[in-house]
Amino acid sequence: MRWYFEYACYHEEIPVSTKRMKGPITLIRNAVDVFLQNPKLFVGIYIIPGILTFLVTMLVEFQEGLALATPVTYTLAAILWILVIIASIFMGIAMIHAVMNPSLSIMDAYRASTPYFWRYVILSIVVTLAVLAGFLLLIIPGIIFSVWFAFSYYVLIAEGTGGIEAMKQSKRMVSGKWWAVFGRLLVLVAIGIVVGLIFGLIGALFDEFIGAGVAAVSNLILNAILTPISIAYVYVLYLELKQVPQADVASVPDAPQAGEAYTA
Repeated sequence: MRWYFEYACYHEEIPVSTKRMKGPITLIRNAVDVFLQNPKLFVGIYIIPGILTFLVTMLVEFQEGLALATPVTYTLAAILWILVIIASIFMGIAMIHAVMNPSLSIMDAYRASTPYFWRYVILSIVVTLAVLAGFLLLIIPGIIFSVWFAFSYYVLIAEGTGGIEAMKQSKRMVSGKWWAVFGRLLVLVAIGIVVGLIFGLIGALFDEFIGAGVAAVSNLILNAILTPISIAYVYVLYLELKQVPQADVASVPDAPQAGEAYTA
């Protein structure tokens, strides 16, 4: 399978780094340090879409509990979901601005996000379509594309590029370090899954014995902490990739021909 990854690099010349990047533990520590510089800022940025999500959850629970599923309540829920999506987009942009500059105020972070809204939306659509297309091609291309374009949003905002250029720049940053980046992102995903499962079980217990409201509030608090730390983690990794010096250039070997054995 290694030859597939190498072939997917389009036979380009890939810069090879001579410096080891920070490990996942160091990245986590750095991300937590960023969060602790101004936790009120990060929680404040998250709270707007978080509260909207909470309201939608409560509305759905209210509908199911009292059997009040009417066109009015469905319309209200749909409107709230649209607001959640819009607020979440602004939140994502504002959060990147915040990890770049933790001294910002909440309003400054949201104001700074406004010029990037449509570029961010278009970039999200293009990246999503590219990754989905990759997953349709036997999954592995989707994983490759996910790593290649993982830093596109940070390039878009930090460097002020267009969407396509942000994707190209993200890919260039990852080239020659794909496995190292993949491993560090995989650690972040694994931690998120484990924490999500743990708190999901706790939330289920709250839902069973105390009520959905308490479970939703606990989930809101958890996400208000984990979301900025996760974004800071990827941002620190983005900075690390920009700072890693590029050394000798090595050519990627061609993919083996049909029937030819590949020796790793």
